[in-house]
Amino acid sequence: MPKETVGQSKTLFRGLSILKACSGSRSGLTLVEIAGISAPVFNELAAPVCALSMSGPGVRIAEEVLMRHGDAVAQTANQATQLVGGIPQSHWVTYD
Repeated sequence: MPKETVGQSKTLFRGLSILKACSGSRSGLTLVEIAGISAPVFNELAAPVCALSMSGPGVRIAEEVLMRHGDAVAQTANQATQLVGGIPQSHWVTYD
């Protein structure tokens, strides 16, 4: 796993622990398990510029549902890449 991913994960978990600590206070924060899947949209330099995603409460979206919709999310992100004149992910993965 890249160092950046590890660092981002640590930051995320630190933030979640702060939220968890606050959830018992009067702030009204509630932690809910979130399930989701996403796919990047690329620009003309094959750099990711945004992502399309599908997410919702983990109690309503099972992993099987995410897997069924994963291809649709990826195809839609690929179409968005083409609409903005970007280079699809498959291009740079193939030639990287």
